[in-house]
Amino acid sequence: MRIKKNITMVICAAVAATTILSGCTQNNTQQNTSKSEAISSEAPTEAPATEAPVEETEDSPKDIFVNETFVSKSKKKNVYQKTYKASSNAKSPDSLKSWNQKGVKKQIVNFVKEATNPKSKSYIPPEDRIVVTDIDGTLIAEKAKKIDNDAMTKKTPAEVKDYLLEHQNDYFDKDKKLKYSEIVYQPMVEMYDYLKANDFDIYFVSGNCNSLTYAWANYYFNADYAHSIGSNLILDYDDTDGLKMGPTGKYEGCWNELKSYRIYNQIGKCPVLGFGNSDGDVHMLSWIKTNPDYKSLSIMINHDDDQREYAYAADKISEECEKNGLLDAKMTENFKKVFTK
Repeated sequence: MRIKKNITMVICAAVAATTILSGCTQNNTQQNTSKSEAISSEAPTEAPATEAPVEETEDSPKDIFVNETFVSKSKKKNVYQKTYKASSNAKSPDSLKSWNQKGVKKQIVNFVKEATNPKSKSYIPPEDRIVVTDIDGTLIAEKAKKIDNDAMTKKTPAEVKDYLLEHQNDYFDKDKKLKYSEIVYQPMVEMYDYLKANDFDIYFVSGNCNSLTYAWANYYFNADYAHSIGSNLILDYDDTDGLKMGPTGKYEGCWNELKSYRIYNQIGKCPVLGFGNSDGDVHMLSWIKTNPDYKSLSIMINHDDDQREYAYAADKISEECEKNGLLDAKMTENFKKVFTK
């Protein structure tokens, strides 16, 4: 009988404790509800309700473009690189044959001379001789039959490279008889070789997606992927049949201030020299002008030549140059020759 009594007492105690805890929980719930209601009454009435996340299942459709390859498969040879020959004296200003002697060329040459002279106050060590350049309109023509950037966001860099090789003999502009292999600016090819020979490290920065940015830089300048900075592809992956990763067809931009951000994040340094051609390059070029460690130079290629190339936004670019302290490289005044052909 004593044992049963003890058991009964334990049960009663447990029930009592449960009742007390239940009462406390109810009180706490009421208090929390009151607080919640108070917070809710202070919040804006138009605040959107948070939807519960939808759990993805194996049967959920994936908007993903699984890549066929990361290695170039095209058997076509690079037509441009077959005809391209670097100047034997690329380190000398004399190699800049397609530039008019005065104007922008003179200022760039003086800048390079000081930057590479260890005795100069404006000397820049090789590891800090960072150059960034836009591609479309700065290194190659952009005002005709452009390659569809959105279509390239669904391809790997290797696939885009193969696409360029397959279409390099197509016409960029039939009226001007310009093929894609011929739209690079000869003065900028010479400038690239000149800077490279003087130990400047050159990066290609474009609003195009990373895949297209790399393909253009590689096609014309034989640049590696690490020296290409474009709009970041948004990727997705599919692990239902082994892990496959590929682009979604969407991308994060690389223009205006985003160019400066991506340069900073990839290189970790402020460049000392920059080339652009549009208002989308103004922020990047203006940032370079603020380099706290070295003398810097920013150049705008100004399209004011409708005879040899395409004239557009010339007055606007001149205004931007004057306003932001950028060099105004008008094609009519600075380029003896425009295209490589």
